[in-house]
Amino acid sequence: MNYIEIVRKVNDLLTNNNEWEARFAKYADQIKKNERFYVEAAKKFRVNPPLYRYTSVSKVSGKNASFDIRFRGQSVASVLVEHGNVKISAKYANNKSYFGVDIQLDKADWKDQKASEFRTAFKNLKGGVNVKSPERYAENILLAEFGKKERKNKQLCNIQPVELCNDFFQMPTPLTASKSPIGYTKIGGGIDILARIKRKNNPTDVRLCVLELKDENNAKEPPQIAMNQAIAYATFIARLLRSQSGKQWFKIFRPKDAEVVPVPKTLKIGAVVVMPFCKERNENFENFEKIKVAENTFLKLYSLYYQLNEDGSVKEFTGSLVDDIANP
Repeated sequence: MNYIEIVRKVNDLLTNNNEWEARFAKYADQIKKNERFYVEAAKKFRVNPPLYRYTSVSKVSGKNASFDIRFRGQSVASVLVEHGNVKISAKYANNKSYFGVDIQLDKADWKDQKASEFRTAFKNLKGGVNVKSPERYAENILLAEFGKKERKNKQLCNIQPVELCNDFFQMPTPLTASKSPIGYTKIGGGIDILARIKRKNNPTDVRLCVLELKDENNAKEPPQIAMNQAIAYATFIARLLRSQSGKQWFKIFRPKDAEVVPVPKTLKIGAVVVMPFCKERNENFENFEKIKVAENTFLKLYSLYYQLNEDGSVKEFTGSLVDDIANP
């Protein structure tokens, strides 16, 4: 299946199973309704690296202010804010198995001594640590790198992850795209990283990009194969922004202090494969023209290859996305 056929396949799935439009419109309405309450709840507690706070569309859409705390991309605790009280519960079994953190917390007060010891235990972990998902760890590294606000020490400027209520999240889709054939399901796969970039030739052109991340770059799943999934999810984002709730989602995807603008008449979404650099497999997709999704709506294909230092920090980025970003 070539890339144009993937877009056509996803378009057919989304057209023939159009319940997603009303459902995602409801998500957008609930996010708008709950956003201020959720952001205010998050201000009640601070999470510092190497721990990171994540949320989800379902959490923000719900009635409670609940959060996911992750270490190296793996969930290690949940936090619930009720009536101004911050309670933390640890994922004890996994924490002990993977990280040797033998501390049990069940709705403990965030400021309790034991909760403080729990956070310190992760801060003090050094060197090689087992993780359940190396891919989620790589995702966390890149989210933290992209999320840096200052140019100093940032390896790739003019890219920011899209956050939900100021927290990292995975944008849901109604697609199963990780394996062939691509299918439709109510609860589908999540987008690894949804980001915004400023383009080199036109810095006012802030483009959304769907980043499909892999922690390996091998012959079994080279960049050309990983691109299938990126295209499927990017096609959904394009269709979402052209749907009845497109204006609301476009506002959600923009920075909180951005001027409210309509969805562009001509919309271009980046579909990006993100993988470790490999000199044998470094396809940049520069020879592919933009792919039409709908009227005045297109995908642009990119690559982004990363190299990491021994401490897990990003050493270097290469690829066609780097070439297209307005880096200083």
